[in-house]
Amino acid sequence: MTPADRIEMLQEENRQLREALAPTLPILPRVRLTPCESVLVSLMLHQDVASYERIRLSVKPLFPHDYDMSESGVRVLAYKTRIKLRMLGVEMQTLYKVGHYLLPEDKDILRGQLDKSRRAAPAEGAGAGGA
Repeated sequence: MTPADRIEMLQEENRQLREALAPTLPILPRVRLTPCESVLVSLMLHQDVASYERIRLSVKPLFPHDYDMSESGVRVLAYKTRIKLRMLGVEMQTLYKVGHYLLPEDKDILRGQLDKSRRAAPAEGAGAGGA
């Protein structure tokens, strides 16, 4: 195998891994979440607290191999996500120096919005599969 073939194979493997790790949240009505924001929302839906470290590691596959998001980068991501979630009536909480989370009632609101968007577009344009 030549070096060029190896590079091509690794690039294709990288593309497949990024696709497999892409968030599976369907598009929410009235808001457009970026892939990183979708990862953050998914973490908060499925965990008690999405820690800064877990957020950083979860969004890392969405960036080039040499990029490493800092804690301030995670805070900016959280800030932008918080604004978009407010449009849905969901309030994102912060656990100082630890991470972010959603209250159970906010998780219910968000799950309801996700269910509504899945029903509205069952086959087309509903994201990478709808978890």
